[in-house]
Amino acid sequence: MHHGVGPASWTIMRRAVSNGHSIRTGLEDTLVLEDGSPAVSNAQLVAAASAIVQGSEGELSTLSG
Repeated sequence: MHHGVGPASWTIMRRAVSNGHSIRTGLEDTLVLEDGSPAVSNAQLVAAASAIVQGSEGELSTLSG
């Protein structure tokens, strides 16, 4: 399970997902979205992290097989 602190958390999450690892996020980890805009809720951060995972699913299935 990977997560980061502050704006760097997005890079860490992308790297973790690309390596097949789980991620987590919340306002305790970062107060900004990947584009640097302020996050207004945990739900907004989770939706952004979910988009990273969903966007990588095609890449992961290609790698596995």
